[in-house]
Amino acid sequence: MSEEQVYSARHWAAKAAASAQDAAQSAQNSRGLAIGQLVWSQSSLAKDNPGCLPLWTGEYYTNAAALYPDFYAWVKSHPELCKTKAEYDELVNTAQGCLFYVVDEVEGSLRLPKYKLGGRVLVDSKQPTATSPSWYNLYSDGWLEQGARYETNVNIENITFFKPFASVPLVLTSVQSTSRTSYNDFGIDVYNLTTTGFTKQDLRAVGMGWGWEAKGYAAGTPMGNIKYPWVCAYNAAIPASTAQAAEFIQTVSEMQTSKLDKAASNNFIGFVDTTAGISITLPYTATSNGWICCTWNGDNAYSSGALAIDGVNVFYHLSSARDGRDSYWGNTALIPIRTGQVVTSTGTVPPNGNKLFFPFKNY
Repeated sequence: MSEEQVYSARHWAAKAAASAQDAAQSAQNSRGLAIGQLVWSQSSLAKDNPGCLPLWTGEYYTNAAALYPDFYAWVKSHPELCKTKAEYDELVNTAQGCLFYVVDEVEGSLRLPKYKLGGRVLVDSKQPTATSPSWYNLYSDGWLEQGARYETNVNIENITFFKPFASVPLVLTSVQSTSRTSYNDFGIDVYNLTTTGFTKQDLRAVGMGWGWEAKGYAAGTPMGNIKYPWVCAYNAAIPASTAQAAEFIQTVSEMQTSKLDKAASNNFIGFVDTTAGISITLPYTATSNGWICCTWNGDNAYSSGALAIDGVNVFYHLSSARDGRDSYWGNTALIPIRTGQVVTSTGTVPPNGNKLFFPFKNY
């Protein structure tokens, strides 16, 4: 054997040993995870999630049976987690994503779940029960919804949020009234509103039910709550050649998944760009995803109006004079809308105040 051949052999032996060591280290890092186990991570990068594959980008592996034999076998042993390719495509197109796998489009292949909404999934929740009327939903991008419903009420009550918000949230209240003969039958005042709670004063008789709901981004957003779903695909040392192939595929995957934040501009729900609001006239066709804001100024006569999206009424306005007294009730509608949807005014009185459109931020 020539000196050059000896050098080449030693070089490739050292490279193979280093690759094997990397594979063993990855296996050690992922130790304790079971094949098929769901893992929530604050990182969207494969290097930070050794032994795992992304569960939100719809990755397709033509040779998954060779790359990840244990994981491939695990998926095949759970037919309840699988769909056909046609079923998968239909869900992606109609339901904004598919939470199932597709096995053997070609022999040995595997397609992973895909979420079109930039990875927003429910990561924590509490549902109301007969003895505990409170609830909350926390999503992977930090969006938080919470509320409660009570069968009785007291005059003044301090409410503490179950989870704090990053900024002062939107709070909605609902009431149960025994009659509509007095304005006070409807009255709930919300004040001292902060990121952790509020105080409510009830103007109705004690004993009638009421409820509240708060919406906004949770404290710690974004990094405190943004999480990406991964699945454990291998948890033991694997041959260096297989590890290198898997690393290559995951690197390509990172190039795609790193665009996740930019893709948020195509999502239906996002941050409102308050600096880009424009005045509009109705009917209006949305040029991007965003919010429609329309106002009816107060008047002193009966009037009714409504807003419709694609022909379906989604907001109603009513103003009336009663008991010989003038009424100056006004309303403001704030409605999310998708690109291409058409907003029209229906009813006897169209919005006679501001009519604005606010797009979502591109980020």
